[in-house]
Amino acid sequence: MEKNYETIQKIMERELIPALGCTEPMAFGLVSSAARHYAGGEKIESIHVEGSPSLIKGVAYVKIPHSHGLRGGKYAASMGAVGGDYTLDMEVFASVTDEHVKEAVALAESGAVTVEKVEADRKMYLRSTVVTDAGTATALIQDSHNNICYIERDGEVIKDTRITAEEATKVLDEMPDYSVLSVGSIYEFCRNAPLSCFGRIRQAIELTKAISKDGMDHPYGLRVGQNLRDAAGRDIMGLDLAAKAVMWGAAGVDARMGGSSFPAMSNSGSGNQGITCTMPVVAAAEHLGKSEEETIRAAAVSNLLTIFVKTHYDVNYGRMAPVCCAAVAAGGAGAGVGYLLGMEAEELAMVLQNILGAVSGLFCDGAKSNCALKVSMALQGAMQSVILASQGCAANEFDGIVGRTVEDTIRNFFLIQKEGMPNIEDVLCRIEAEKEEVC
Repeated sequence: MEKNYETIQKIMERELIPALGCTEPMAFGLVSSAARHYAGGEKIESIHVEGSPSLIKGVAYVKIPHSHGLRGGKYAASMGAVGGDYTLDMEVFASVTDEHVKEAVALAESGAVTVEKVEADRKMYLRSTVVTDAGTATALIQDSHNNICYIERDGEVIKDTRITAEEATKVLDEMPDYSVLSVGSIYEFCRNAPLSCFGRIRQAIELTKAISKDGMDHPYGLRVGQNLRDAAGRDIMGLDLAAKAVMWGAAGVDARMGGSSFPAMSNSGSGNQGITCTMPVVAAAEHLGKSEEETIRAAAVSNLLTIFVKTHYDVNYGRMAPVCCAAVAAGGAGAGVGYLLGMEAEELAMVLQNILGAVSGLFCDGAKSNCALKVSMALQGAMQSVILASQGCAANEFDGIVGRTVEDTIRNFFLIQKEGMPNIEDVLCRIEAEKEEVC
């Protein structure tokens, strides 16, 4: 197998990880579960969580799996500490029972659980300190949702793999070489690599179909997927390829934001992103009657192009950038659908140029039910971008942030976020705090 194939496969397997529930409450649960484990003892006396604005913003509104509708950082931390299993990584809540939920609610509502926004030197920073009748332990996550890099118990350091913020912005020696990713290399890999390279994509398809079906079958959140499906054939919208891609993608996000017990395959740290760039491609493939292999390869195009856009400018910054994940993942989905329709690499680049230029201002205001609506709107734009690209029409350097190449556009896309939107998360956290005072 070619060297680049091996590297691309490693990147894909590194960035696609099963996750139960939204990754922000998952992170609160994970770090608190680890701290509680090392604190030992029988009774939890207090939990204090400190987090960067991006994580505090992200956890406020989204429902937590197995919680019967609970939401917010206090409950996520309490559930993780009481019943979570940090050894399950991003599926930390899989071990939570109804009895755990009752105990976690009582703990949180007693005032023993506190959450504090702190200024940090990086986008992802989360620290949980758990005090029990036996001792005190602290666990720390930084740079990715599941990177527990520091553990301390009663002053004794058990683990410390922290790196500086400067080091975190670089591709570390042990990481795959992300520079091999390009539209051309991804297209070539997905078209020609042995099918054995795509085991993680098979799993992504399986998980995504299950959670999207859950969203279609149950009334989560705004029921975006259900409502779009039910509107089909009523002189409001049709039931064509584009409509199916949008509604099924939205249904998965409906379920995930609504506290579904089904895990999703996260992409670059986001389960919503994984759903958005996978399910529309699967729905389109089923509509077109494509084979399993064709579906797998197209879903790989979508997932890898999403990773490419998220990591090309900065391997770490893109994971928690202030723009809605739908703005990126919808482009990957559009390219995956384009691949199913026979598009070449040059046309897939056009799809990315079109969608990135169109939805670059769609900012993230936390995980919550209307994420599914944002996803559906971005996916509709992505399907239109596919149509334009099929006719050789692409936004260019005379169209706002769009550059001469996809790489130029990605650079501009992230410059807008990193330099033009540095205070947006602090403002959003302030709005959340004001709403808590009123509600």
